[in-house]
Amino acid sequence: MNLGDMNMLRTIARHWKALTVVVALAVIAYFWIWLPYKPLDTSHTRYVIATDGTGFMHAQIDDAIDAMLESKQSLHGCSIDSVTFDETRSDDMLRLEVRMVENSGADSGSSVYSAIRKYGIDHVAVFTTDFTCAHQSAYGYGFNRGTTTGWHDYYAYAPGSPDAERGWVYIDSGS
Repeated sequence: MNLGDMNMLRTIARHWKALTVVVALAVIAYFWIWLPYKPLDTSHTRYVIATDGTGFMHAQIDDAIDAMLESKQSLHGCSIDSVTFDETRSDDMLRLEVRMVENSGADSGSSVYSAIRKYGIDHVAVFTTDFTCAHQSAYGYGFNRGTTTGWHDYYAYAPGSPDAERGWVYIDSGS
């Protein structure tokens, strides 16, 4: 092998090392910089609305979902997989909350029960959200990486309230 061939091999080796460093930095940037801070993704969210027509109008539910999604913008690195409003299930959960608090014999400090008393059970709704977080970066929520199913968001329809966003007041959330 002559000197020219050796210089060519060294040049190729330097280019491969540089390319390897660039690729490694890109991978690190993607997983440790972009994923944790990428905006909430709702582009593929599936919406399921099941009502029997006795409670909220479809437009009111749409407004509630919009307000809820706006409030979840801090879920960086996550995507909302589905949002469900099942009127029958919502009503059942709210009635169960009332029974549990009233059967305990004392005010439990339940924010949902307080909202039911303040706004009326017919003005409170429960939404179920499933989402996936690619990183443990959903600040303030304590979510782990992966999929969370059955997250409940409680809202009260009170368009006259100064706390209302799109006519809905956020009450509480949790699984």
